[in-house]
Amino acid sequence: MESSVGTMTIRALRSGSSDDFAELTRLCTDDVAFTSAVSSPASGPREVVQTLERFQAAGRFAKTETWESVATTAGITVIATLPLSSFYQRYEWNIALDETGKIRAIAQIGVAQTAPLPPAPVALTAEITQALGLARETRNPLILAYVDGYGQPVQSPRGTTQVFNKSSLAFWNHNPDGGAIRAIRLNPRLSLHYWGGIGTSYGGALSFQGRATIAVDELVRTRVYDGSPESEQRSDPGRAGCAVIVELDAVSGFLAGTRYNMVVDRA
Repeated sequence: MESSVGTMTIRALRSGSSDDFAELTRLCTDDVAFTSAVSSPASGPREVVQTLERFQAAGRFAKTETWESVATTAGITVIATLPLSSFYQRYEWNIALDETGKIRAIAQIGVAQTAPLPPAPVALTAEITQALGLARETRNPLILAYVDGYGQPVQSPRGTTQVFNKSSLAFWNHNPDGGAIRAIRLNPRLSLHYWGGIGTSYGGALSFQGRATIAVDELVRTRVYDGSPESEQRSDPGRAGCAVIVELDAVSGFLAGTRYNMVVDRA
């Protein structure tokens, strides 16, 4: 029974098939319980399996390189090992079985990577582009950090931040003589920070470091303004503001389960 529970758990988490999850449901006791550090507890076969289905559908295990099932004194442990670029080194499901061999408890554990991620060239991915595009709608505008003319660090939200190309970000600054614009003219180095709620489709934290320029080309200005949310455009209907392009030097952190360590070699 232990081997069939392990095999079916792996099959369902790997395939996402409703038939496989239905079979996993039949292997659970009526009072089965599920726990995880990143979700609410669940109980009962239907609720427990639906929780696992949501994790699977979110792509949490899509990059798994190897699956294995190991017998334990309490039942079995299913292990999914992920690549070095993943935030988690592996996922474990500690499955406790009752005296008949049915599942009575599942504890899902994510074991974080500790090995350093080698640097790679800056190349913003589709996931990063989508996450930044949804940042304002999900109430997670990026936070801009710069040093003002008095040498003081300043932080402020930028709801217009968007991917400009594979190696640059852009944002629209409503006030053409605002603090950020004045600071950029003195010192173009700045950083932007993205935060997405853990457990969401674009959960994670990314830090962008780069050098800013104020665009004067009208086509660039139009592109950045038009790429900003309508709510932000309404704050500057006359387009009196500035389009700022940030040429990136580094991107680090993680997003949707993937780690990033991107660096531009300017030597």
